[in-house]
Amino acid sequence: MTKSMTIELQDWANWVAQDENGPIWHYESEPVKYAAHFTVTRSNADIIFDGAVNHNWPDSKINLNTNSAYIDAEGILRKCELIPEMLKPQAD
Repeated sequence: MTKSMTIELQDWANWVAQDENGPIWHYESEPVKYAAHFTVTRSNADIIFDGAVNHNWPDSKINLNTNSAYIDAEGILRKCELIPEMLKPQAD
């Protein structure tokens, strides 16, 4: 049996990303890479989950207006598309 939980984000959340050492944040504006984490200036940002070390953290930035996201069993942030690639032409 698969178990799951839902994390509700602030209304202003447009992006989500995971830093190299594990924390997963949601952001109002697009975050940029800085050292081993993401950052924003003059915008809302808040931690939502303390995940696991993510060696592929630069690829974890997800636009929540075009994709959905989940945290896998190992504590890594993953992207899932809102519309599967094969159905995108029909959605346009």
